[in-house]
Amino acid sequence: LAETKTTDITFGFGYTMKNVEFGFLKSRKKKKRKKKKKKDGKKKKPTTRRGSNPKAKNLVFKMNFSLRDDVTYNHQLDQGSSLPIRGTNTFSMSPTIDYNINKRLTLQLYFDHRRTTPKTSSSPPTVSTSSGVTLRFNLGE
Repeated sequence: LAETKTTDITFGFGYTMKNVEFGFLKSRKKKKRKKKKKKDGKKKKPTTRRGSNPKAKNLVFKMNFSLRDDVTYNHQLDQGSSLPIRGTNTFSMSPTIDYNINKRLTLQLYFDHRRTTPKTSSSPPTVSTSSGVTLRFNLGE
């Protein structure tokens, strides 16, 4: 009789810093145009989509931790014994930093660390690490 048991716990949190500007990523300033006045003498407000701020430059920090325990037991019912035949303990940590350069362009720095320890002696422990930079350009709004 084979029994597989998996337990997975994930914890994540994040923090957003609003209106952050970096000197090397500053956009060029546009010349200001005179705003048209309405017939009643008041200036016309610029129109923006509801809930959006095209000039917002947000810096978003995210951190995710994950623990996974996966094991398969082989039960021999006539002998009353149980042996693990397969299984791993996996720890994962993945922080990311996202920066909205403008409403269409986002810069992301990421790091992913994963450590896997087997429950049996059939394979060695493994560690994998990846990191990099992603530049994302959105065509639609």
